[in-house]
Amino acid sequence: MLTPDYFYGKSDKLVELYQELEDWILQDIAMRLLKNGEISGTADRELWRLQQLGLHNDEIVKKIAKLSGLSQKEVRRILRESVMTSFSDDEEVLSKLGTVTPPLQNNAVIAAMNAEMQKTFGELNNLTRTTMLQSQKDLLNLLNEVDLRVATGFQSYSSAVCEVLDRYAQKGVTIDYPTGATRSLEAAVRCCIVTSMNQTAAQVTNQYIAEGGIEYVLVSAHMGARHDDKHPEDLRSHDHWQGKVYKIVGRDDGIENLLEATGYTIDPDSGQGTVVNPLGLHGYNCRHSHKPWDPSLRNPYVDADGKPKIDIHESQELYQRQQEQRRMERAIRKTKRELLMKKAEIDGVAETDVKEMLQPQYDKLAYKLRTQNQAYEHFCAEHDLQTQAERLKVAGFKKKQASVANGRATAYSNSIKEPMEKAENVGYTKRTEEEFKSTAQQIRREITQYSDRASMWSGTISVHDSLIDGEAIGMKEWSCNIALVATADDGILWHEMLHSCSESYYDANVYFQNQAIEEASVEFLKQTICEKMKIASVEGYADQVSILRAINGKFEYGTDMEFAQELFNIPLPERYQWLEDKVDDSLRTMGVTFSEYNDVMLFLQALKGVIQ
Repeated sequence: MLTPDYFYGKSDKLVELYQELEDWILQDIAMRLLKNGEISGTADRELWRLQQLGLHNDEIVKKIAKLSGLSQKEVRRILRESVMTSFSDDEEVLSKLGTVTPPLQNNAVIAAMNAEMQKTFGELNNLTRTTMLQSQKDLLNLLNEVDLRVATGFQSYSSAVCEVLDRYAQKGVTIDYPTGATRSLEAAVRCCIVTSMNQTAAQVTNQYIAEGGIEYVLVSAHMGARHDDKHPEDLRSHDHWQGKVYKIVGRDDGIENLLEATGYTIDPDSGQGTVVNPLGLHGYNCRHSHKPWDPSLRNPYVDADGKPKIDIHESQELYQRQQEQRRMERAIRKTKRELLMKKAEIDGVAETDVKEMLQPQYDKLAYKLRTQNQAYEHFCAEHDLQTQAERLKVAGFKKKQASVANGRATAYSNSIKEPMEKAENVGYTKRTEEEFKSTAQQIRREITQYSDRASMWSGTISVHDSLIDGEAIGMKEWSCNIALVATADDGILWHEMLHSCSESYYDANVYFQNQAIEEASVEFLKQTICEKMKIASVEGYADQVSILRAINGKFEYGTDMEFAQELFNIPLPERYQWLEDKVDDSLRTMGVTFSEYNDVMLFLQALKGVIQ
């Protein structure tokens, strides 16, 4: 049996190899887009595109060939160590139940190890092939989008390239699964290795179970086990089936069947273990293990009265805190990737006017990274969690890059007005509900300068870090309450308060029918307000806001503040149509060609309906 803590850090070296591949893909695509902005003429352009796709493919094949050799060596080491560690834990119980042959002297065990190893090699090869194909698609899609943006006349080539690269850096290289799920390359590799370690050790244990005719197993238990609030008694909530003895075939009084309880089964004759339900024992990213057992032995996970030693409520609270920690780590890695891409843009762009816009964007990202790191360290210290330095790493973001980013973060912090109390150095402190409420009341008074409609805010603010899914840090609920993470900045509060002057006048169906234009217009106005008031704020909905900025830059409907305010004050159900009509009038007045007209209207339609 492997302990849950055993898995921590074991996949880091392998993940770092794949991080280097992802970093190379991002940098290579950026270079190919940035260095060729002067290609003109349709025929030349098409030839160049085909050439770039071919060159990118040749280079990535070389990278993957090198990676495969290194990764297979590392996989062998990881899986062999996991087997030996698991056996050392099982050996005492196995010795009590019969004679034992060490793993490397047991042919059945060696065969099981080799089979699992080959399966792991296959899964990693699938990941690398998928990555290669996806990067080809990404490069082609980015080229097409840049050409479309330039063709509309809204942006220069360099400006368009920088915007699409920013978005690509935020997303990173992703893997799409047949189930419809999407994971980052790094997360996919980590999941593959943790699952393979667990299943390989389990298959070896199963060989000994079959050889010894053993009928029972004990499943491990740990604090912070996986829990699903929507399915607390389902096997996908690991906290209610962990730490128990199970019968492999059938059941006894007081002893459940292994398959029925956990979704995992063992063939008592062949020793073959099968993950029937991948959400249960030995499934995706599961850190639970099992070992041979007998009911006469003392279960170490229960007390003298037979009650679990682990308090399920404390375990669930720890799980939620760990999930928040993982979310913060993902956000930090994402910002580091964005900084690397922004630096590539600064180094690769020639136009002075575009370069002048890029440095402040880099500085703001650097400041964001600093506040994220501070929030992460504070969260871990407050909840007695160990910081995971390996999970914050991004290939290419070394000491030099960190030093440059830290310097630019200081420059940015010196140029802005902090609208609230600072922490020891720089960045927002955690605020209480009362502190947020006081700030929101002030915003409600000031918001009348920008909104023709009064705020519908209920006056209630709740601070629950675990309440908000994904990477959202603020939300306006349909009750007109506002929910925030404790470290949300004033810009986030402005965004939610603006919603209270807009979508709050309608029901949920109206919002979802107009989600894109609502979020775009609210965030656009929020950003212009924050720029005017020198308020530091995390920005969102970059794709949608960039469309509004490009529209106003092209047609000059006024300053960004004037245009943002005019658009926001159109009633939500009419807002997109109002904007479309306004752009339509402008295009007809300019006398553009039919093709140009269609390009612009297609560009605008990203603000229609729901956000894709």
